[in-house]
Amino acid sequence: MTNFQSPGLSFYLALAAIALGFVCLRQPPVDGLLSLTLAPVLLVLGFVFLIPAGMWPSMKTGRRRTALQTYLFRIKQPVNQCGLLVFLFSFLIYILTLWPAPGWWDSSEYISVSYMLGVTGAPGSMLLQLLGRLFSFLVLIPNPAVRINILTALITSAAAMTVYFTVVRLNVSFVIGDRENKIPAVMGGILAALALAFCHSVWNRATYTNPYALSLLTGALMVYLAVRWWEKPDIPGAGNWLLLIGFLFGLDFSVHRSNTLLAPAFLALVLIYRPKMLLDFRLWLGGLVFFLLGLSLQMAVMLRSMLEPQLNVSDVGSWTGLWHYLNLKQQGLSFYGSRLLERNGPFWSCQLRDTYLRYLGWNFIGFDSATAGVKFLGTTGIPALVGIVGIVYHFMRNRKQALFFIVLFLFASLGAVFFLNAPENFFREMDRHFMASYLVVAIWVGLGICALLRLARRWFARRPELEKIHYSVYAVILAVILPLNMLIANWTNNDMSDNYSAYNYGYNILQSCEPNAVLYTAGDNDTFMPWYLQIIEGVRTDVTVINQPLSNTTWYLRSLMTHQSDMLWTLTADSLAAIQPTEWPTDTVAIARYDDSTRSIDIVVQPTIADRYILPQDRVLLNLLRENHWRQPLYFTTGFGQRLPFNLADLTRLDGLVWLVTPDDSARADISRLVENILYNYRYEGVSGVEFYDKTLKSMMNMYYLPFGYLAQYYKEQGDEKNLKRLQNRFDELWPELGGLEKILGKQ
Repeated sequence: MTNFQSPGLSFYLALAAIALGFVCLRQPPVDGLLSLTLAPVLLVLGFVFLIPAGMWPSMKTGRRRTALQTYLFRIKQPVNQCGLLVFLFSFLIYILTLWPAPGWWDSSEYISVSYMLGVTGAPGSMLLQLLGRLFSFLVLIPNPAVRINILTALITSAAAMTVYFTVVRLNVSFVIGDRENKIPAVMGGILAALALAFCHSVWNRATYTNPYALSLLTGALMVYLAVRWWEKPDIPGAGNWLLLIGFLFGLDFSVHRSNTLLAPAFLALVLIYRPKMLLDFRLWLGGLVFFLLGLSLQMAVMLRSMLEPQLNVSDVGSWTGLWHYLNLKQQGLSFYGSRLLERNGPFWSCQLRDTYLRYLGWNFIGFDSATAGVKFLGTTGIPALVGIVGIVYHFMRNRKQALFFIVLFLFASLGAVFFLNAPENFFREMDRHFMASYLVVAIWVGLGICALLRLARRWFARRPELEKIHYSVYAVILAVILPLNMLIANWTNNDMSDNYSAYNYGYNILQSCEPNAVLYTAGDNDTFMPWYLQIIEGVRTDVTVINQPLSNTTWYLRSLMTHQSDMLWTLTADSLAAIQPTEWPTDTVAIARYDDSTRSIDIVVQPTIADRYILPQDRVLLNLLRENHWRQPLYFTTGFGQRLPFNLADLTRLDGLVWLVTPDDSARADISRLVENILYNYRYEGVSGVEFYDKTLKSMMNMYYLPFGYLAQYYKEQGDEKNLKRLQNRFDELWPELGGLEKILGKQ
């Protein structure tokens, strides 16, 4: 039956800290000392430190140590020191290659909500936000983004260190009593940890703020706890390790929930090793209680949302809202009811081969930066080959345990492929969702290293004259051909130390706008970065940023009304209740000019759904136009392309990364603002002179090519060779690798 141990004092202190933290989190004002400072301290203390400490099994068994315990006791200090070195070395590399600003996608959003403890879109990452909030005032670095980026580097380094200790324990368990195998066990742990730390997908996420690094750490801790339980399942308190795994599953819902797919594998762990334990109701009850305890951190989302922070990107201020947040209903999805059998793309050619297997090849065979494919570069596939050796060695030494790791890998890889159901030609790489599978492969790499070192010892033992030097020589060779090669091969792809691409993109968008403008944005990259710049750095706070897709939701419009009270519209709290698709025949709407009421501009408003209805976002924009009367400058980012609502593209002027909507014919013909922006005002650090362009940066570069091409076409039509030549020279200075502006013109 299951061996449980009563919680220690720190567990009850954790419950008290958590309860007090929740109380403080709900206390107004939204930026008060209790809610914004004391609450994060108490919640992190309780969930991250005190609960694990209170549930950790005591090693005082009242009897002699086992052979494994004796062995680990004797090498305790060297093992811990090597683990610390792994942590420090990987952290040093991450710091040297750290983003100096927010990255693309939701990186800037997570930094912003960490500073203010806001609410992100589901599934969110409240644990990351709480940790980020602590770093925001504890780390004494002027750059606000770098403070939180450092947290991500620390978390990823901790994950690598956890893999080190996991591999060492596995290797030691295979050769109990053989003191000569201390070096292979430790070397296997070191190289496994560094192989994980320097593989492309992990390193890429270690240098900017994102939830995937923390998801990797929680997954690594789950595997470590499983190994600890496997070593000593019958000692008093061993069941606590299983309870802590359940706790981490609940806590992972406050991270990114990528590890949720691994739950069946941990049930298989018990089924394989101690099947009778599954009949013990205490295991099921205890697992459920600790899962719910970890899950309870998500209440912080609801409590914080009730105070209406400036970024409150969901309607979570009630139990119903929290439930919809947890099951992704607000995203138009259902975490518990996805239609998995209806594939969005061919399973083999798209979802498995071109997606997951390509990502696996990136990390353990070689990453081809030119094609985003797999190539035998630098690492020449050695990590993958050593990993295969590790799988074989694992089955030879402990067949049941190896079976658990196989099941774990299948759920982390094929299970994720099946659940994610990626469409063909998805606009964003999805390697971030398979971090747990890279973790398992790295562990097998560590086992393979140990197997090869033990084999080498036998070979050298037949040659007494070489026996004294064999480990040092072989260890150096393995270190050179494995993690060092990975470090060198992946450095260029992951050195983001001067990458201001996302930061400058948002900065350039805001600086493109005239004072007191309204700026419509289309997606994540043109929304989150301006939010960060306005909220955290106070850049161009006069510009009102409206995300068009979000303006279909009442909670977003309510937030705009609260924090943008000077908006020129007639929307009220009562009118928001009626926000829904509205029946609308095609109609021409006249928008009078504020400077001349006798003149108006006609726009054609056509149904956007089923040739019959318009969306709430259309009603909001129409209301703005009617009340604004062309008074405030209205902009759309070039992320919309030229597909602007209400055929407004006919009334636009390209000013760089934005379209200005203006009723004035002469203003639309003026190119001075475009020239000033792209030639003099815009910052190009991070988008010019870059050695590696990933899929996102390649896509965003088109936003910069568009205004250059547009202006070049204008100069050609005007026969202005002098200015055309000047523009071409500037383009060649920025992007000499593209072969000239003429090639860009040919693609537009």
